[in-house]
Amino acid sequence: MCFRVVPVELHFTTVTPSTWKAFKKKSPIIFIHGLLDSGNSWNRVKNKICQDTGRKGYIITLRNHGRSTWSEEITTEHFIADLENFMADQNISRAVMVAHSIGAKPAMQLALRKPEMVEKLVVEEMRIHKDDNQKPEIEEFIKKLKLTEEYVEKFPSSMSEAEAHNKLQKLTSFMIFKEVPGEDSKPKPMAFTLPIYKDIDGTFKWDVNLKPIIRNLETIEVFDYELEEKQIYLGETLFISAEYSKLQVIDEKEVILKHFPNAEVFTAKGVFHCYHTEKATEFMEKNNIFY
Repeated sequence: MCFRVVPVELHFTTVTPSTWKAFKKKSPIIFIHGLLDSGNSWNRVKNKICQDTGRKGYIITLRNHGRSTWSEEITTEHFIADLENFMADQNISRAVMVAHSIGAKPAMQLALRKPEMVEKLVVEEMRIHKDDNQKPEIEEFIKKLKLTEEYVEKFPSSMSEAEAHNKLQKLTSFMIFKEVPGEDSKPKPMAFTLPIYKDIDGTFKWDVNLKPIIRNLETIEVFDYELEEKQIYLGETLFISAEYSKLQVIDEKEVILKHFPNAEVFTAKGVFHCYHTEKATEFMEKNNIFY
């Protein structure tokens, strides 16, 4: 990137397990959510993971999401700068990274660029490179996201938040879910709960800075980066590919192992996109990398 990247302050919450005092020297875990999601997506797994490992947990919120700083700029390079700045502010020299979807982009790049800062890495549902074959689907997703922005503005005050979220479910399904053979009529799970909320005046509002996100999705290259041949991360790594996701991380196994030679590339059977919410117990059992 040829522009100057300025980090912003990130909102975060923490989990301090009762076992932490006995394992103070262990690196903490940083949980990173995906685009249009929130740290709440880790609620089903964060406490047990931290308790079982004795590691303190930091659940961060990406820029332009929730209570983190909103900005007109949002690229992978900005996410990386924000993550490094957050670690410096919290005096974290080294951490285990557990990251989902686009939140895994900065975690992967930090591991490759500054491996001393990443003890272990879990990448859930994100490819190293963008898939050019998905360009038409991304364009359709952006179109639907713009329409959704208009729909949300027109939701009546009589509608509940649950009803609103249900109406928006098809949007998330379209972008990342494949059809299940023989089960076309089976309802798909929510990939995540879109960040809208009902204000005290009865209107629905977005809890993300949506316009810059849409603008940057239209030039999706801003979420990609140059991967140098010599970049290698030797730490323990787990790449998770969901069986019914259009991302199909498993297809990149060869290039993944080239840059992450100690990685396991695993397909989560029966999962659409969010292994840690769709099959939380299985996700935690699979992640023996923490122990």
